[in-house]
Amino acid sequence: MLGKKILIETVGKKWEIYGFLFEKCDHDRWTFSRRVDEVDQKISIQKGFWGDPELQFEVELFRGIERKDVRKEKIQELSGLKEFGKCLPYKDKEDLRELLNKWGDLIGEKVIDRLADIPVKWHEWPGRESEKKLYEKREELAERFYKRHGIDEEAAEEILLGKMKEEWDEIIGKPLAKVEERMVELAAVYGKLWIRMFKGEWMYKENDTYGGALITKSTCHNIYPLKKITAYWHAEWDEILEDYAEEKKEYEEHIKTKRRKRK
Repeated sequence: MLGKKILIETVGKKWEIYGFLFEKCDHDRWTFSRRVDEVDQKISIQKGFWGDPELQFEVELFRGIERKDVRKEKIQELSGLKEFGKCLPYKDKEDLRELLNKWGDLIGEKVIDRLADIPVKWHEWPGRESEKKLYEKREELAERFYKRHGIDEEAAEEILLGKMKEEWDEIIGKPLAKVEERMVELAAVYGKLWIRMFKGEWMYKENDTYGGALITKSTCHNIYPLKKITAYWHAEWDEILEDYAEEKKEYEEHIKTKRRKRK
């Protein structure tokens, strides 16, 4: 029901006048983008993670391969749209079309022209070579971490997270050239823990703006481990462990909901 054709006919027509054009579809995520002053502004429509008939809008900014997530709270603050970024349910195709037309107008009128008001700090990011190294040597990299701490990959989740937190805190604020190798190791460990807890499999994606080693087919959603580690190194997130805990909480709530539906 939710697909490129209906998006082009609704939000696509409304955002085209602002210079936004359809860019791609990637794992039930459709993206429209435009370039302003060397920054690629992207608005994505994400299908419901659990297969439910719902969608949500997200905003990202890119400069080269560097990506800046714009938290929904920032868009809500700028636009006054308190539902932005939340899951928006629909009943059928007619209801979906009405929802897309409504939000196409709202985002056009209240979000798009305010994107330039979002302060963005651009940072260094690990190069594509590090992403390839993570994908190709993830087992070796993770094993190095385990040996350093005297544990193995089957260690309790709390122990692994605690050891990762110790190293995360050590690398914050240090030059990329001195900590990049450690960041790749941490990404390998984090990725293996993610698969153990939420399923999924590794893959490597070539992309000019946002690619690299990722975990797909997860019971949560796709993640890029090295990009998560890098965001914490930038100190843009309050606490990456809080982010992980929130992911786990949402997953557990999903499992409970599925079990209730079976009864």
